[in-house]
Amino acid sequence: MEVDTLYSSKEFVYFCLCICFLILTQGPSSIHVLKLPVRFTPFFQIFLIISTLYLWDNYRDKSISKSKKNIFYLIVIMTSTISIMQYPQKWVGILIAAGMCIYFGLKFVKQDMKLAQMVAITILFTILSRISGGIYNHMFPKWDFYPQISESINLNSVDPEYNMCLVDDVYNDAWEKNGNEYIKHIWFGNIGLLSGRPSINGYSPIKQYALQKRFFRMVQALTPMEAGIGGLEIEPTTGMTFFDLMRVKNVIATNGLLADLFAREKPTHWTELEGNNPYSRVFSHTLPNEKLPGTLSWPVEGLTVVEKGTPQATQETFTITSRDKGTNKLVFARTSWPGYEATFNGVAAPVSTVAGFLLAVDLPADGSIGVVKLSYHLPYVHITLASFGLSIFLTILFMNMNFLWNRPYEIALKNKVTI
Repeated sequence: MEVDTLYSSKEFVYFCLCICFLILTQGPSSIHVLKLPVRFTPFFQIFLIISTLYLWDNYRDKSISKSKKNIFYLIVIMTSTISIMQYPQKWVGILIAAGMCIYFGLKFVKQDMKLAQMVAITILFTILSRISGGIYNHMFPKWDFYPQISESINLNSVDPEYNMCLVDDVYNDAWEKNGNEYIKHIWFGNIGLLSGRPSINGYSPIKQYALQKRFFRMVQALTPMEAGIGGLEIEPTTGMTFFDLMRVKNVIATNGLLADLFAREKPTHWTELEGNNPYSRVFSHTLPNEKLPGTLSWPVEGLTVVEKGTPQATQETFTITSRDKGTNKLVFARTSWPGYEATFNGVAAPVSTVAGFLLAVDLPADGSIGVVKLSYHLPYVHITLASFGLSIFLTILFMNMNFLWNRPYEIALKNKVTI
């Protein structure tokens, strides 16, 4: 594009439109309608901007075939139905937005609509869709809050102990008045991870139903009233509490009902740490398995273990120098996922779960000693990479195959048409 034609070109208008969209979604908090959480914005907005500009440029014609219209109607009806099922109280606004989508969608593909009209209608429709849709997460730390993650933090390392975060009522005046200072102390969401401190929070059970069922009900930043009490219950196979098996040394609870309930129900060996901050209360205890190496959390008796190398998130090795014959199962403070493998003296050992979410390794019942090696390998990685490559190829192919939608003589005609 030549510099002297910059201000009169269509590309410059598109560039300005992209900037406007990004400012509206990531800018000052006073712009509420289009504002989405920063962690989602880049993915959604870049996709929407590219898709809008691509559709504007490639699918404009004097007439629309019946099959194209029917496919378009079906897509709008299906997506609108899903939206109404999720937010039935907003069915009126969703239906209005769906009607506008159909009307203006058909208008956009006509060649007689000017660029300024398309820009104005797109912005108007975007605002209406945002208002008519579901709730959006406007409670998140400002972009200048997140601390810089130290280069010394190794995401492949494992931690000897964890913190359980109990958050029930984060949407209150303390957030509005104290902002980042408030969220820093209650470890809302993944603030513990961003601060370099290992934590278990409402986002931990993503795709792990057993963990979610015991502590969280659903995957979100808030935790229910029974989350703290659930960790104090005894796991019947091991006789230890779930918190001990998970190596949870500290419980950080937001001031309020959650903290009061945990303070009332906790065992005597759990103590409350004094003078922390005005927003949360911290409870701590000594882990019975703190001397076990790596992520091993049970058994604490009948077994002697020597650590062999530095344990990592994807691999750890240790040597069993003695064990009782009845000690046949090892439980780790790791969430059980498909992809874990174990060997004992070089022979594959069965991998199982305890309580549906804790990783365990089953040893021979003869009381033999030797080397245990636990490792994680991403399952189906080759199939995933092949599917990913195929999807990229098909996307590029689809974006350039105009003959899928047009007859050959129409392509040549469209290439001569400008907007």
